[in-house]
Amino acid sequence: MNRSPTLETASHVPEEAAPFLVSGTFEFSQGIRWRVAVILASLAIIGTASLLDIRGERRVQFPGEGWTVPELCTYHRLTGYDCPGCGMTRSFISMAHGQWQRAWHYHPFGSVLFLYIAAQVPFQTWQIMRLRRGRALLRVEPWHSRLVMAFLILFLGFAIWRLLGQVHEIWVKL
Repeated sequence: MNRSPTLETASHVPEEAAPFLVSGTFEFSQGIRWRVAVILASLAIIGTASLLDIRGERRVQFPGEGWTVPELCTYHRLTGYDCPGCGMTRSFISMAHGQWQRAWHYHPFGSVLFLYIAAQVPFQTWQIMRLRRGRALLRVEPWHSRLVMAFLILFLGFAIWRLLGQVHEIWVKL
């Protein structure tokens, strides 16, 4: 008699995967839903960036339509200066079009963040496949936390540097 495995009989299933295996079937659980959501969000960001185009130095538009995306940065609209995040969208668009140097020009952290988001698609897919096969998730801690923290510290340093440059420019004008 061929019985399907249950939680009691499937001793080879790691703890992380046990909640996903119910009566021999793979359930689309919360852990899987979260990973699918990350994949879909990453694909949406990459897809949107690949659909947009840059005209001039600051204009973002849909090609063919000529419709320009309105400037979203309130800081830039009010002061005329770039905020610490200004250029991220243009950097993502450049990365999606394979223009690495242009992406770095618009925002040096945009290209790094774009690559991190793009890497989520294969990584999360791989994690889902591991869970479906009853294998343990790949452990990325503590390196993942350290890399994210390093990115945030460097971004904060860049933000301070950019804002100090603006203060200096305003000071010189006075």
